[in-house]
Amino acid sequence: MRDRTTHVCVVDGDGSIRWRGARATDPEVMAKTLRRHAGGLLRVVLETGALSAFLYH
Repeated sequence: MRDRTTHVCVVDGDGSIRWRGARATDPEVMAKTLRRHAGGLLRVVLETGALSAFLYH
């Protein structure tokens, strides 16, 4: 069974939290969230786990 939500934390180059929240565990939803809250992002880090590959692709 897949988790229904994924927690997201957007930090700036200094490590300060710019935004955090939870969104549906869906690649399109995650991409939209990152575009909205982290436009121009340079790096995305995923925790290891069962859903890492699903979200990566």
